[in-house]
Amino acid sequence: MSDYGAASVDGVRGDEGDEPRAGTKRWHLLVTFIVCAVFGIAAASQLLRVVSAGPDVMSADGSSSLTGSELRQCTPEGAAEPTGWKRDGSCAWDASDSGYHEVCVKMSDEFLKASAEKDGNDLSSVVQNGGYWCICAWAWASAVQRDASKYEGLELQCEKSNAKLREVYESASTMEGPTGVSYEAKGALDAVNSICGSGMQSAIGSPLDTGLSTIRRQERKHEAAEAGKEKKERESYASKTVQFGATA
Repeated sequence: MSDYGAASVDGVRGDEGDEPRAGTKRWHLLVTFIVCAVFGIAAASQLLRVVSAGPDVMSADGSSSLTGSELRQCTPEGAAEPTGWKRDGSCAWDASDSGYHEVCVKMSDEFLKASAEKDGNDLSSVVQNGGYWCICAWAWASAVQRDASKYEGLELQCEKSNAKLREVYESASTMEGPTGVSYEAKGALDAVNSICGSGMQSAIGSPLDTGLSTIRRQERKHEAAEAGKEKKERESYASKTVQFGATA
């Protein structure tokens, strides 16, 4: 009975068991090659576009977000009070907007209180905790300077904030709020890039990130299938062992 069992184990996990594992490795290499090729071409194309057009390609007309994608609406559908310089729901670029309302954030009570008390900037009548609002460039800088780790609870929305924001911070050393308090622009820019990536990095990173995510999903799917197959083989082996024992 033990010899039969040993033979069965070898049949499931031995030489024949190596074949599925070899097939899995070949399959993984093939999928990785295809995905990297497709998304690598996309990333190369995006990089060529950025390099050819210059460093300001994403923010030239103010229609791009901090990630390089098309700027999305900051105000959620159905919200009572639209945000933005023109109250159209977007942190759109406008040359007449001296406050640079280009930073879309998910609002926090901490920031609302601090901005009202320290900068005379009371937004409580138009937005509440958890709402979305296009705050000024100086306002984001104030939150970063007062709380460099948590930004007073503000959550920067990269795809809803204007790419022109980088130019604003790069063109000034400090930014002044309504009460005359100045805030460092570099710290604000560093926080933006830490959360959303730098301009060129954001432009070429998305295709590769998508490709890697696709590979991981396919790997998990294939591993689950292999695990299910192995489980069935073990159950089949156990059943055969029981049957042999009953007839021996």
